[in-house]
Amino acid sequence: MKHSSLYISAFLLPALWLACAPEKLSDKEILDSRPVTDLEVSYALDGAAVSALSFSHQAGTKTLDVLLNDENLVWNLVSNRDWCQVLTPSGKGPGKAVLKVSANDSFDARENATLTFVAGDYRGFQIPVTQRAAAFIISQSYFLSAKDGGEFTVKVTTRAGTDWNFSSDDFISVNASPSVGEGDYTTTTLTLRPSTNDGASRLGAVRLSSGEDTDALYLYQFGTDYAYDEAGRICLPGTQAGISLIVPEFAVSDVMVSSKNAFFEMAGPQDGFFTLTITLDENLSDCGEQREVKASLRLADNAASVVELPLILQDYIPANGLVTAKGFKAFAAAVAAGESTSDWETGGVVCVKSDIDMAGVEDWPGVGTASSPFTGKFDGGGHAVLNLTGSCGLFNYCKDAEVRDIALGKGSSLFNSIPFGRKGCLGGIVSQAENSLISGCSLVGAIDFAALSEEDDPLVYVGGIVGWADSGSRIEDAKVSGSVNVSSTGGSDVVCYLGGVAGLCEGALTSANVLGAVSFSSGIAELHAGGVQGALAGGAVVQGNTFTGSLTLGGNASWAALGGLYGSLVASHSFDKGSDDSSSMGTIQINSYRAAATAAVYAGGFVGFVPGACSLALKGYAVQTNISMDFASAVRTAGYVCAGGFLGGCDPGYAAGPLEFDGLTSSGAITGKYSTAVACNVRRTWLGGIAGYLNGPSRFNACVNRGEVGKTEADDYCARSNSYGEVCGGIAGFVHGGDALFSACENHAGISEHLYNNNGVSGVYEGIFTPPVVGGILGAFNYFSAPENFTLTVNNCVNTKNIFGYRGYNGGIVGFCVNATVSGCENTGRLSNGANDQSAYRGGICGAAGNASILDCKATSDVFARVYGSADYGCGGGILGLVRGDAPVTLRGCSFFGTVQANKQSTDKPEYPGGIVGMGTDATTVADCRYGGSVQGLEITENNVASAQIVVGNGLGTISGITYWSGK
Repeated sequence: MKHSSLYISAFLLPALWLACAPEKLSDKEILDSRPVTDLEVSYALDGAAVSALSFSHQAGTKTLDVLLNDENLVWNLVSNRDWCQVLTPSGKGPGKAVLKVSANDSFDARENATLTFVAGDYRGFQIPVTQRAAAFIISQSYFLSAKDGGEFTVKVTTRAGTDWNFSSDDFISVNASPSVGEGDYTTTTLTLRPSTNDGASRLGAVRLSSGEDTDALYLYQFGTDYAYDEAGRICLPGTQAGISLIVPEFAVSDVMVSSKNAFFEMAGPQDGFFTLTITLDENLSDCGEQREVKASLRLADNAASVVELPLILQDYIPANGLVTAKGFKAFAAAVAAGESTSDWETGGVVCVKSDIDMAGVEDWPGVGTASSPFTGKFDGGGHAVLNLTGSCGLFNYCKDAEVRDIALGKGSSLFNSIPFGRKGCLGGIVSQAENSLISGCSLVGAIDFAALSEEDDPLVYVGGIVGWADSGSRIEDAKVSGSVNVSSTGGSDVVCYLGGVAGLCEGALTSANVLGAVSFSSGIAELHAGGVQGALAGGAVVQGNTFTGSLTLGGNASWAALGGLYGSLVASHSFDKGSDDSSSMGTIQINSYRAAATAAVYAGGFVGFVPGACSLALKGYAVQTNISMDFASAVRTAGYVCAGGFLGGCDPGYAAGPLEFDGLTSSGAITGKYSTAVACNVRRTWLGGIAGYLNGPSRFNACVNRGEVGKTEADDYCARSNSYGEVCGGIAGFVHGGDALFSACENHAGISEHLYNNNGVSGVYEGIFTPPVVGGILGAFNYFSAPENFTLTVNNCVNTKNIFGYRGYNGGIVGFCVNATVSGCENTGRLSNGANDQSAYRGGICGAAGNASILDCKATSDVFARVYGSADYGCGGGILGLVRGDAPVTLRGCSFFGTVQANKQSTDKPEYPGGIVGMGTDATTVADCRYGGSVQGLEITENNVASAQIVVGNGLGTISGITYWSGK
């Protein structure tokens, strides 16, 4: 074919490029701008040029060569009839198009199809396609026979009055039943009987003829080139093996094989026939099991017949490892019975050689028991156990064992509600381990422990990887992206250890990574829960562990310790970033707990709880663990809710220590959800950017907080707390039980409290004052009606963000302190929220102090105090709000610039605003201090700066050396 009407003068090309250069040219524009005079397109089939195509009535595919004289032209070939489809219609330059023609089961020829060459908007170079009418309509055109033969029937329909006959290859006998006429058609049933095949597999035909019209149907019979069992199944060796058969080009549309370990390929066609080969991968078996495979062919005729191959039985090769669920269960049974596991071993190691799908496996027993533990070496090879359901992890009990590189993978869900004795353990990989190594294992699935015990003081250990491991065990390189939950209804005396990796590992736990969800929704009495593990025992080694997942407290536990890495300490521990690069960047959510005055919850981004007599040292870490508490959805009654960026809290009744925090940075927020509709009955809510509550000698050096403390999640700004106060600090919330030192610490995030004592600010509960307290560095020290004799030292600390407390005591550096020295500190944060100035005692450095010295401190801030109904007075001081008690308080060398304002809220009670001190006593000394700005609306100048009642709001104390300061 030749077409010469596409010529466009080459003189037009420069103008075309100038006009269209910025835009992509269309296919037609490319075609029309070719620099050649003629486009030539031609077609070829099987190497011979064709100008038309004609097909028999049978289904088939043909590859048509599309030849053209432009290497870069993009084109399509389009058919206008459904019976003739172009499977690969597009190309670039010379190419090929595969045509698929469906069978014509009609005695009439098809309506002609036309193939059209398309390039851009151009259409042309058409080629007609015809398909002849059928002389014979055959119900099935292809059959498969076993070696021993069989009987097959096929219906042949012709036009009435057609004279036709048939013949067949020698090994096929054919009998014809009397023809049955129906209207214009006659149907004859042929019965095919192949003889027994004592030789190689063979292809035979039954040929139909009527004058010049011919057709054929085919039968392929398997032979002695394959072995057979008594059931007639083709037997193949355990190595990679297959079977082959010959199929007509037009006959097969699909091949179906029951095994995922099988694949097929079609070779040819040659002389109108394909060689179809079905190949089975080697059959590695871990339980001596042969593989049975079903295969069938879907024929391409309109009846869409399905032809079954003889069943295939593949022998096995001993796997010397685990590859199937059946083998895994047999391995577990052998361990439980104390039998040899050599059938699953390679070089003395039990090996997993592929992912193992446990779907449908019931009563999974787990590997090993207390009386017959697994004591060998197990190598998972990086594979996963999938779709495991039941009440056991992969291993129940390991002793002197190694378990490596195995995952409890997708679709796996363990739910254990089986009653246990004194000790209940569940781990995704190993439930209990003695002197064992668990390395490189992971959890993707879900674990839920819901079992109960009738024993006294039962213990529960639940972990994503290991439930409980002794001091001789090691867990390393674990990864948890699934979920771990305890949902038992529990009991009053149950103690639970819950961890993303381990409930409790008394040995070493290193390089673990927890991305998943750890949760508790039970009534168990005492909970130790950690993103990595529930608790740290004495002598336990931890290093390089990371928590980026979630830890959620639900249910109604009476006591809970929650830690981003570790729930609680059992013994003293020291952590140093230089030797342990662990990190915590996940979330801790406190949703509910038991509503009781004795309930306690401690939540820390690193460690939740430190018991009495235990020491804790943390050096050089940066965490970003967000802690959120729900005080809005129900009445929250508890003795203690304590939260800190690193440490939640200590035992209130038994001092710990020493407690040392060196060079730490926290940037996670501590958030509360509050509601004015729900009262909060928590006696002690103590929050800190680094530590919430400390009972024992404490030292903070160069610690920095960048996460908001006391941030609210609700629209309601404040909620009543029924006589109990909240204490918040940028570095620490509440400290007592020993001397305390804060040196060179900084807070750069907003600090606020939203639980207000609605029953008076002068109350005392169990010896501790109840008004709320907020401090930029420290909330409260020695906050007792009868103060302890310990001392506080705060030096060179800085707060740069706003401080808000609804009622009670607010200080830019310290909210409340007794027996304290505060020196060299600076505050630039505002002490007010602007809209709700309800705190009565506010100071730019300290809210209230007794028996204290405040030296060389600086505040450039606004201080707003407000006298409200239950307050005795309102005190706002540029440096100190209120002098507490009759002991001496000295302020020396301090500076303030800003606004001091004390307002009333419908009360006759006095307010005391002061440029340095709001309310002092006769034992108060203010010396060599300076200030400026305004006090109660009065602009401070050099002329009035020394006025006693402006320096100290109530005019008491000894005042000297006061000078004006412009704030610069």
